[in-house]
Amino acid sequence: MTINAVHPGVIRTGLGDPGGVLGLVLRAVKLTWAKPSAGADPVVRLARDTTGVTGRYFDVREERPVPADPPLADALWRQALELTGVAR
Repeated sequence: MTINAVHPGVIRTGLGDPGGVLGLVLRAVKLTWAKPSAGADPVVRLARDTTGVTGRYFDVREERPVPADPPLADALWRQALELTGVAR
């Protein structure tokens, strides 16, 4: 099994768009952001990777060090166990 994480970059989606004037301004700003297809590229590339690279973090196409944040890592692990129903 291979598990990696990737940040696809700043992508133009409707995620979190509020209504009203703020929503209009945000949609205008998002026109300068990359299309969703550009955000899919690094995700698909990593999913198709067969080199055996695992446990890594990528910012678009560049591998970056995984930030050390033990309390956050522990909280994420506990939440994953709870959501999946897997016991420690």
